[in-house]
Amino acid sequence: MSAASFALPWRRSRGRAPRAVACEQAELPFDAGGPGRGWYDLVTVDAGRPLGPECLPAATGARRELVLLRVDIGGYRGADIDAEGLARIERALRCWEAAGRMLVVRATYDVGGEALLREPDALEQVVRHARQVGEVVSGHARSVLCYQGLLVGNWGEMHGTRYCGARRMASIYEALRAGVGREVPICVRTPRHVRLLRGASERAREDCALGVFDDAMMGSESDLGSFDPGGAQDADAARAEFLSFLGDGALRVPFGGEAVGTGPWSDVPEALGYLRATRPTYLNAAHDPATMEKWRRAAAPVADERRRGRPAFANMLEYVGAHLGYRLLASDARVIDCRRGGAGAPGLAVDVSLTVENRGFAPLYWPASMAVSVVDARDGKKLGGVREELPWDGAPGARAQVRTRVCLDAGSAAGACAHGALVVAGCAREADGASLPLANGVACDLARLVGGPVVPLAGGDAALAAILPR
Repeated sequence: MSAASFALPWRRSRGRAPRAVACEQAELPFDAGGPGRGWYDLVTVDAGRPLGPECLPAATGARRELVLLRVDIGGYRGADIDAEGLARIERALRCWEAAGRMLVVRATYDVGGEALLREPDALEQVVRHARQVGEVVSGHARSVLCYQGLLVGNWGEMHGTRYCGARRMASIYEALRAGVGREVPICVRTPRHVRLLRGASERAREDCALGVFDDAMMGSESDLGSFDPGGAQDADAARAEFLSFLGDGALRVPFGGEAVGTGPWSDVPEALGYLRATRPTYLNAAHDPATMEKWRRAAAPVADERRRGRPAFANMLEYVGAHLGYRLLASDARVIDCRRGGAGAPGLAVDVSLTVENRGFAPLYWPASMAVSVVDARDGKKLGGVREELPWDGAPGARAQVRTRVCLDAGSAAGACAHGALVVAGCAREADGASLPLANGVACDLARLVGGPVVPLAGGDAALAAILPR
């Protein structure tokens, strides 16, 4: 849960409710973090060789929460992957999973642009490899954001390969899908590949977890050939259709890849239009370095008039990174009532209403909940709290209103009144409780409000208001 603050009007009840002071609301210009989104680190594992430290979390220097694990299987072009090779893939997945990373996985025969020299000569061998790799990945489905490619092509990007026909690709896809199961999204390189698969495979036509990745984003008008722009008169319409296909698909399956080039298509206005239309969740943190440097030197956009005068993002690169995937913001928060109970209920009841909004480029793909709690201002001890499921689809721009009541028993209420307390909130993923940080920050002096030091909020919890000590 992330640090945030809100302007909350409080109402006293017959002078018996404790006095509370609101915190000022502010969306701050930083990347709030969170699982399954943002810039990714690229790590390559060779399934045919013993894993060195450069493949594992402790020594790679990979510090981001998302990792693209590229598995080189080119050493097995003439045989099935042996037990040792499968064990190496399994170990790499397990180590990164244990390190708390989410993964984008891509197995490929080629990591140097020479797919025709490294791919198997027989389709049947590729199909068996797809099934083998898929079965290993399936054991780590909860940590895999998506699987990229169908093993073939230069760098695993499905071009420069002898296996580009619809039936051949469908055979590989069906083996891979059978291996990974239904949970892991499979992303192919272009919309054309999606259409070919759906035309040749009934399973692909029914697959709601079939998407696209793009390693040539903004490299040219056509993303370096990711779609056919046609003639001059058709180019604008073809590009609009391409962006719409990517954006619609990203509502179901995480989309991402690499931003490349320094041409006009990566200028700030064009790039923002592209990113908002296609809804990317992840981008390579290191490639293209020229694009990264261009955005680092460019001014960040001003989101809206309300944020003028607030701290701004340092540059376009930081703005893009902060908005990849979901970006959750709490707003419109208020306390409907704060009152003491009667003789039969001598505690304290706090009724809270607030709105959670997704301001990121992409959806939040998992069910999530909002927790609202009251904690002791001195030591952070939880005095009471509730958790409510967010009633939304998590799409970009989606808003969910949460209205809930936090009840404190007599002892906790007495402690809140005597020492001061904070009303805090934060989001979490329903499946495992992983924090989904809010992009808010405290814009008031909490220590001054409660008359003493305030305990740091564990996990970056969101400060809603301060209950003042008597």
